[in-house]
Amino acid sequence: MKFVIEKTVLVKGISKIQGITNRKTDFPITASVLIRTRGMNISVYATDLETGFEGIYPADIEIEGQGAVLSKKLYEIIKDFPSDFLQLEIVDDKMLKISA
Repeated sequence: MKFVIEKTVLVKGISKIQGITNRKTDFPITASVLIRTRGMNISVYATDLETGFEGIYPADIEIEGQGAVLSKKLYEIIKDFPSDFLQLEIVDDKMLKISA
């Protein structure tokens, strides 16, 4: 997965799920957000097994795919990123690389 998105769009989307993903549970996956590329958009999914959220946002998709990442950590990184556009890329199927 590799795409470029406007920072304000992604920050707004990820901020909406902080109340869902930051609750204490026995399931670590509920602290994560699933990002999936589709056509000209990305889909952001989160759930705490009682409440779910799906947001669809425009992005420039270079490579289709999907990946899960800790929601709180992603939000903390992207909200203070010094660029107006972000490139997110899954590297070696295990690491999310965020660059300008």
